[in-house]
Amino acid sequence: MRRLILISFILALGGFPARAQTNTLLADLKQMEAGYQSCLDKGENMLACSRRHYLQSESVLNSVYYQLKSKLPPEKKAALAGEQRQWLKLRDRRFSMIQTEDSGLGGRDSLMYIYHEQATVVKERIRVLIPRI
Repeated sequence: MRRLILISFILALGGFPARAQTNTLLADLKQMEAGYQSCLDKGENMLACSRRHYLQSESVLNSVYYQLKSKLPPEKKAALAGEQRQWLKLRDRRFSMIQTEDSGLGGRDSLMYIYHEQATVVKERIRVLIPRI
């Protein structure tokens, strides 16, 4: 019985780093979103806030993808790369739709909307990949 408890404890600890890292990455994502909202709340140069948020989202996605890829065996790396290529095609189609739809805003507000929506698409992918790390 004592041995079973010890094995269970060791297995639980083995899963802890992955859960901790997932929670940390999700917390970082929430912090990034809070920073974006705080920037928008200032009401100054909001287009730059949206553009920066989109670029940060792309950077986080890149980081999460490579963290995940680095932990996979070769055959799963190839599968992940194929999955990512498929997602990139989907992303490009969604970006095209976002850029062609009429937000009714015009000018800088329209660009702000585009960056915001593109960041949303990217963050969806981040949330899919993080639990797999």
